[in-house]
Amino acid sequence: MVENPSAYTPVASRNLYANVIVPRHIAGSFTYIVPAHLKPVLRIGHCVVVPFGRARVQGAVISLSPTLPAGLDRDRLKEIGSIIADNGSKEIPSHLLELAKRISDYYVAPWGQCLRLVMPPSSPDRAENGRCSLTLQGREALTAGVDSEEVRSVLQRLSRKPAGIKRATLLNHNRSKQQELLETLLRKGWIVELFEKPDALSNVKLTRFILPSNSEARPESAPLSSGSGMMPDQGEELIGALSSGQPVKIFLQAPLVDRISLLHRAISHTLAGGRTVLVIVGETERARWLTERLTEEGAQVSACLHSGLSDDERAAIWLRSRQPGVQVIVGTRSAIFLPVRSLGMIWIERSEDSSLKEPQEPRYHARDVAWLRAQDERAALVLGSPYPALEASLKTGAQDTVLRYESPVALQPKVELVDLRPLGKGIVLSPSLIEAMHEAIVRDAGVLLFLNRKGYAGALICGDCGQFPRCNSCRVALPYYRRNGRLVCPYCGTGIAIPGTCAFCAGHRLRLIGEGTERVEEEVGRLFPGARLIRADGDTMRKPAQAATLWKAIKERQWDVLIGTQLVLRDHAVPSVGLVGIVQADAGLSLPDFRAAERTYHMLRNAVTLARPSSDGGRVIIQSYLHSHHAMQAVFQRDESRFISEELSHRIALGYPPAVHLIALHVSGANEGLVEKAAVEWVGRLQAVLTRPVAGLAPASRVVAASGPDEFTVLGPVPPPIPRVRGRYRRQILVKSVERERGIQAVRESIEQLEQAYQPRAVKFDVDADPVEMW
Repeated sequence: MVENPSAYTPVASRNLYANVIVPRHIAGSFTYIVPAHLKPVLRIGHCVVVPFGRARVQGAVISLSPTLPAGLDRDRLKEIGSIIADNGSKEIPSHLLELAKRISDYYVAPWGQCLRLVMPPSSPDRAENGRCSLTLQGREALTAGVDSEEVRSVLQRLSRKPAGIKRATLLNHNRSKQQELLETLLRKGWIVELFEKPDALSNVKLTRFILPSNSEARPESAPLSSGSGMMPDQGEELIGALSSGQPVKIFLQAPLVDRISLLHRAISHTLAGGRTVLVIVGETERARWLTERLTEEGAQVSACLHSGLSDDERAAIWLRSRQPGVQVIVGTRSAIFLPVRSLGMIWIERSEDSSLKEPQEPRYHARDVAWLRAQDERAALVLGSPYPALEASLKTGAQDTVLRYESPVALQPKVELVDLRPLGKGIVLSPSLIEAMHEAIVRDAGVLLFLNRKGYAGALICGDCGQFPRCNSCRVALPYYRRNGRLVCPYCGTGIAIPGTCAFCAGHRLRLIGEGTERVEEEVGRLFPGARLIRADGDTMRKPAQAATLWKAIKERQWDVLIGTQLVLRDHAVPSVGLVGIVQADAGLSLPDFRAAERTYHMLRNAVTLARPSSDGGRVIIQSYLHSHHAMQAVFQRDESRFISEELSHRIALGYPPAVHLIALHVSGANEGLVEKAAVEWVGRLQAVLTRPVAGLAPASRVVAASGPDEFTVLGPVPPPIPRVRGRYRRQILVKSVERERGIQAVRESIEQLEQAYQPRAVKFDVDADPVEMW
């Protein structure tokens, strides 16, 4: 664990040792000797440059001791090279170092990798951007005289430059020899090396973030006052929950308009108490849009952190965030690690967004990390969403607060559900939808045709009953693999040939589904030759210039029919229209993902919000082969409770979150045989660990594939849908555990054994605790 900085007071002892963690795939720390010139100033949390093999890397000090750790030989230890000074701010707060350790434990990730999350951005691993300066000892040595001409030359150059000289400049000639010389001078304490990060945002006011001027590439902003179903005094419930002075988790379910209004009130309340606010979103575009809306409403946003910034800009925001005067920072998931002072509230906007999950190691979820931090800093966490994810919303405790605000029925469009089964093979637009499109085009009301393109030609569907072939064990849809002409479960690996008849109704009308946007565009052009069409998808918006042109045309309503994918479902990306047609609403249900129904439901709800109120002629037509599915019926009947109850019953029966916890394990390497061997061995080790009695816990009841939520289940190993990427073969394993900590413990113990048994360059083992993407 991280030692308390106040527990150690620097002393002028003869020996001083520092434990340092480095941002590598390494779990433990390394011990270094603290050189004499750093003893009076080095503290826990300082960022330092240390020799690491043949390289010089940045690390963080986690403990200091005058005693040499047992089992170490002092003569084999190396010295810390220097302290990194970021404009006077050179240490990571202890609570963030502790947070990195907790993330390491929570997600079974090396502590060294988690250190990257809390370190200042853009800190170079190879320390050649530092500035070397002459120390007092160096001046005394120069005055006394040195024998080496090379040493004397360097010391004389530095003596003429009080501000120091960049290391890269000193290494211009005879680089290898000069590198060794500088290391020697650093060890002797004759020079010191400091690292300064440019204040790239020095021209940005601390109380306001100015968005880039390319507004044409951003979605249109609609007035915040429109469409709200919240009464003026209902925000008092949120303010009351925020006033407890204790760590509190608040689940807020409300339409976007109401969430923004409540966010502004919550910010004002938190700032009035002298505390700061972090607002976290999943996507860069949403972060920019939300920053703009908050500043328009009068909120004093200090900065907006996202992936579109340069390294210097991100580093400058990191430095500014720990200064007094910062009030509100908006950012994507990495902003949760900013070292803001006196944190009072963390607001996660669209907490169901899968982008809040980091896809690379360490695979943290910003929603869960936010709660860890809120508890540490006695802050409030607000999870705002139009419909919280089942896993998050059902984690409510006795002290949690749940607030729900619904839009009045009068502000909602009319929803119609069309059964495609009787309409025959190959239907794209139903007669009902075609007629409604004609009326909307005549009224110049605007038509949006939406497709969930992820389901394109990925599964078989029965034209008689609308069902998909499913895995008998895992109950997820079986995707079709063109390379072998079979349906294969991505969880357990079960494969079957394409059936001749439907397993549910014995019907013969089985076919691949998934109409693409191009096919729909062609059909609309044939039916409405005079209509102005725009297609918005990944192909038409691939280049920034194309995207800017299309968004401008969409915002200015230079179209009669807009055909789009998930891109058009962004907040206020499209002006409200008279007709929304969901061409194939059940395409997403064919995905081999236990969350397929939930994501389809969210997608349908998003699409419905783009239609005008029914009083203004707004209509939504949902086309589906599975019109009786609970996701379709819940949207059609405006009955969210029906979806939640049915979906939850399925999850519990089949053993998926929130009934159990999932841990996805990945094995990869260049040798397919070795990867397969390692994956099979991992399953064996897991089974051995899970069936072994643990103090206070009974052995696992089962460790094999099952159809119900047993205490432990191990599925796999199986090849993923893409079994080879960039020359590396892959296998995946899925662990289900009723008790999360028991599953994490088994994975942690087994991966430690495997990483000792296999060379890291030959086989790589990855852990994804609480995975979001399942294929």
